Amino acid sequence: MSVKCSRLTPYLTPDPIPHWPIREAIYDEQDDQQRTIFSGSGRASTEGLVGKVMPVLKRFIPLFLSMLVPGLGLVLVGRVRRFFCWLAVSAILQAALLWFLHVSATCFAITIMAGTAMDLIMLVDSWRVPSKPSGKALILIILAVIGFGGFFWAADAMFWGSRMAFVRIAGHAMEPTLSSQRGWLRRDLALVDYDAYRDAAPQRGDIVVFSPHRYAVLAHESLACKRVAGLPRESISMQPPCVYVNEIPLTDPLIFATMAQRQRGYSGYALAPTNMGLPVVLGQTSDMYQTSASGFFLLGDDPNYSIDSRYYGEVHRTDILGKVTGIVWPPARVRDLGTE
Repeated sequence: MSVKCSRLTPYLTPDPIPHWPIREAIYDEQDDQQRTIFSGSGRASTEGLVGKVMPVLKRFIPLFLSMLVPGLGLVLVGRVRRFFCWLAVSAILQAALLWFLHVSATCFAITIMAGTAMDLIMLVDSWRVPSKPSGKALILIILAVIGFGGFFWAADAMFWGSRMAFVRIAGHAMEPTLSSQRGWLRRDLALVDYDAYRDAAPQRGDIVVFSPHRYAVLAHESLACKRVAGLPRESISMQPPCVYVNEIPLTDPLIFATMAQRQRGYSGYALAPTNMGLPVVLGQTSDMYQTSASGFFLLGDDPNYSIDSRYYGEVHRTDILGKVTGIVWPPARVRDLGTE
């Protein structure tokens, strides 16, 4: 049986397809897929970044522990024997520093440089990714921090309690013995013993530091450094290039003879110029200065740049603070300084 359709008969067609909702659904699905892909790549990139950064950050834990106690961070990576090796070396160097402190500035400086090199090597050795510490490792770390930390604190207390200090040289008054001509970082760094004259008096030839506030021409300085030329109750005069003590040329210690002969870079002693507008006590060869029972006559090694006792006279014993025992920096200038 067939159906005949005429022009008046409407076509039988299905219901129209709703295009817009379908398209919106397709777009939403695509957007969801894009968001899912984006969030997944973000998590992956974040996890990758964390995976790269975390091992580096973990390396700082052994590094910090090794800075606290030498080599302690190696306990976290299972290198306990190496930790004890670094501990022993560090303790030996610390004891050597305390020993050389009053014995030799040269040995003291060499020990400091050796200790600095050891610390750098030890820190490089501690730059490792730590593992999960065991209970024994944690106990060892706690005991090391308490025990060896206390040792270091005691050693530091002994060092600072000894009243030793570093003084960076400024000016040219003590050239060439103490120099400041090579820039700030390469200036001489002197080791000063503030206990040197607790039970003893300054000796001729000693390089001393003193408080200059009592002397008007040096009132702007916080600390002054000069060499002892005259002792209490002595007559000081000058006939360039020599200094005379009780009318006898000063040749002992040997450094004064070296200066008088203008050797080893010294220019010899000179009278104080009288045209600088400063008070002068040794401006002519006929001048003579008498020190008191507690006075010391101090001179700079380079008279052309030194404002010293030629201008302001004696320095009182109570103003002398300490003795320069040596140069500890720069390495090429490290040496002991006595009466020479």
